[in-house]
Amino acid sequence: MRQRPAAGQHRTPRKPFPGRPAARRARRAHPVLRRPSPRSGHRERGALSDDPTIQTIITEELDIVGRRLVEGLDLHGHAHDVAVLAVHGWLVFVRAVCVEWIQTQTISRTELTQMCLRAFAGAVAPVVDLGAALG
Repeated sequence: MRQRPAAGQHRTPRKPFPGRPAARRARRAHPVLRRPSPRSGHRERGALSDDPTIQTIITEELDIVGRRLVEGLDLHGHAHDVAVLAVHGWLVFVRAVCVEWIQTQTISRTELTQMCLRAFAGAVAPVVDLGAALG
């Protein structure tokens, strides 16, 4: 019987196929990653969106990020409700923009980051003034 690591100790994860790039391993391991979805309407963007397991993971992670962002704004009442909707919309925007950027990289990473930060400031502007903080 295998022994579990003691509390606070972690095993070093093994790579299933050492020497192969992660993206190549993933494409071979999961058939959805091998081809674009005919329903996606845009290059490879929708390939993973058709997989319910992947979609569930992404949705759960974005929900956690959204809750943390709203909690960090420390708003109450109607302002909190506005922030919840604004942050949700911003996360949808960021996800779409990042997928597009990964495929095209027509702007720099710095420009992408600034665009996303300024979009966040704009999204929550009805309840929080972040303009000065972003320069």
